[in-house]
Amino acid sequence: LNQERIEDLSQLLAQLLESDKLAGNAKLYLKGCCMETLGDLTPAQHPHCISLLHMPNNLVVNLPESTFLLCNLTELNLCGNRLVEFPTVLFRLALLSKLNLGHNAICSLPHIPANAWPELEVLMLYSNGISQLPSSICYLKSLVYLSLDANPIESLPRQICYLHRLKSLYISSLELLYLPQCLGSMHSLQNLFADSNSRLAYIPGSLLQRWDRLPPFQSYMYRCGKLGPPAQALATHCSLSVVNPLSDVASCLILPGEISTIGDCYANCVPSLEELALRTIHRCFVVSSSGQSPDPTAAVFQQRLPRRLQELAGCPTALCIVCHSAVFAFAFPVVCYSELDRMATFELSLACSRACHAQLLSNPCASGYDAAKNEDVSVWLPVLVPPL
Repeated sequence: LNQERIEDLSQLLAQLLESDKLAGNAKLYLKGCCMETLGDLTPAQHPHCISLLHMPNNLVVNLPESTFLLCNLTELNLCGNRLVEFPTVLFRLALLSKLNLGHNAICSLPHIPANAWPELEVLMLYSNGISQLPSSICYLKSLVYLSLDANPIESLPRQICYLHRLKSLYISSLELLYLPQCLGSMHSLQNLFADSNSRLAYIPGSLLQRWDRLPPFQSYMYRCGKLGPPAQALATHCSLSVVNPLSDVASCLILPGEISTIGDCYANCVPSLEELALRTIHRCFVVSSSGQSPDPTAAVFQQRLPRRLQELAGCPTALCIVCHSAVFAFAFPVVCYSELDRMATFELSLACSRACHAQLLSNPCASGYDAAKNEDVSVWLPVLVPPL
């Protein structure tokens, strides 16, 4: 029914029902039908028979509450409509596996319920006006493909790294100031598209290590501010050099927003009690020393903690570049750059303590970068970067 003028979906379903054309597992393709609304659906129209609803390039402004009657819907395409608010009624479609809301006018995303979309694998939100991604994105455990291209997003929540099945992340043409430090720890991630982020001044150091691991990892970061060359070239560890702590370049680099205190090896070298408490909780309740699941007795105490504290301790800002311990709000930043074809690409890593920082200075390879692969590698030095 593409290109045919249809007033609303409820009217169409009534017509299909009368002509006995509406059967189980129905697939409707309604591209460019000038449809302005879905209308008020009723159970008598058998909307539960529809498994695929393809409605791009229409005039839909919002979805009615009766949309939940499309309970067997697995694919929904509303690309190129006029949605101004995210339709929260979609959270009630438990079987949804593919959702396309690209090219609309959505300005914000609501909190995602923990039990929403257990089957969702593909989520496309490109070309909207979204300025912030909620931390509850981590609840979409089945997500494999996420597209956020062409939105005014300045930062991604670190919780995105808990999408353990995510293979492709599209974040081109955003307003990114930095990337989550934990991106390199996402073992499932195979494709990272981050082109045309003119404000992105550096990449997490963990991404350099990620290129040497399986499965194969590809990143695309052309036209990204001061990043300069293709990020893949850094896998050869070309001519690492020290960034002058007093340079204009170092002063313009922005740390992740969660980092509120910077260690300077002198006066400010001891983490706060809050930081130590979060690290202890994370170590005891989230990760055991053997790398196995937490002790069952620890889980009992974990349940007694306030939910907000559990969420904070369970999701650190970064892992120490030396010992891989959790870092939350206190860290020793390490910034360096790689010269390639007279262009500079900056990397930022975080050390959790003065001891790890000192170890990094005495042994640059402690960070996981193999200096033996490069004939001209300078010693890495810390750079004190002013917080956001």
